[in-house]
Amino acid sequence: MVMYFSNNKPYDLFLTNILPTSDLANEWSVDTPSKFKITLVIVSEGEGINTVKVCEKNKCVKSLQWTSFNSDPKYMWVNIPLGEQQYHFSIKGDSLIAVYVYGCMPRDGYATTGVCSKGTAPPTPPVDPCENVKCRETEECTKGVCVHISKAICRVVGDPHYLNFDREQYDFQGTCSYVIATVVKSEPGLVLFTVLTKNNHRGNKRVSLVNGENVYLPVTLARGNLTVVHSGSYAVLKTNFGLKVMYEWNMKFYITVPSSYIRTLGGLCGNYNGDPNDEFTNPKSNKEPTVVKFAQSWRTEDGDLICHDDCQWECPSRTPGLQQKYKGEKLRGLLAKKCVPFASCHKVLDPDMFMDNCVYDVCINKGI
Repeated sequence: MVMYFSNNKPYDLFLTNILPTSDLANEWSVDTPSKFKITLVIVSEGEGINTVKVCEKNKCVKSLQWTSFNSDPKYMWVNIPLGEQQYHFSIKGDSLIAVYVYGCMPRDGYATTGVCSKGTAPPTPPVDPCENVKCRETEECTKGVCVHISKAICRVVGDPHYLNFDREQYDFQGTCSYVIATVVKSEPGLVLFTVLTKNNHRGNKRVSLVNGENVYLPVTLARGNLTVVHSGSYAVLKTNFGLKVMYEWNMKFYITVPSSYIRTLGGLCGNYNGDPNDEFTNPKSNKEPTVVKFAQSWRTEDGDLICHDDCQWECPSRTPGLQQKYKGEKLRGLLAKKCVPFASCHKVLDPDMFMDNCVYDVCINKGI
């Protein structure tokens, strides 16, 4: 309740009730008595003030001079002088409003609320399921669940050439079993996984290819949360948490992980933290000085007593001269030229990686 008062000259003091927000509506009516100097007061939600209009018979006023409440910017108010005649006014708006009216005359005054003629407060909106959900930096909340916003791919191809999750490229010739990707930092909501690979020789015994295990396809496990199917030339493993592994039984191996796993991984595919300058870390997060040492730290025992992590003192020669020779435009350099058919592929695939891989293979095979 609010009291209006002055020095009692010429007006008397009076009281009026202030409506709770639960009583706001979008249509009101006001009847004014004669002889009183009448003022209409409208309080409206700020986002709907442009729809509020005051009408007397067929005449309506829309252009009102609104003022903000200092204590709550959600609402605004306006005073409208109505004169001293007896009228019937209707006040309408698309938003929720409250209407008050007060009048003064010498040694007399009154105040009251308008009459609510239509509309009630809207029902409480449903609670946003994501309101109290905190997702990782590379996730977004959808229907109350954190989902990844991107993916990263680790690629192992050829003899074998690695392109890890952070786009760092290297070559490794070990023929043992290795952890290629695993979760090294457990976090709530992340499913733990480990992917192992076994390398073996193909052709030149100083190089090797990614090799997998033969299975009959399709395979469905864990109540459908893990499947392996034959798709084109690949065996494709998929999980319900976004991990995808593709292998074509010969010389191509791909692992795709959702961005939810950023900064939680380890293995030959790297730590997936977006920084290509801190790769080759071992299971203890220490950086190894060479690729061989790095790979050895992720080696797993598989009973193979004759496997090795290096090229057994027969390391192939890749002199700068040979590399420059095979990068020439008449040989492997054709891949990167902008005026040959391969150029149409450059906007999709970076040719430098494929050219480097090709030059490496030709060098270690002595031109073959």
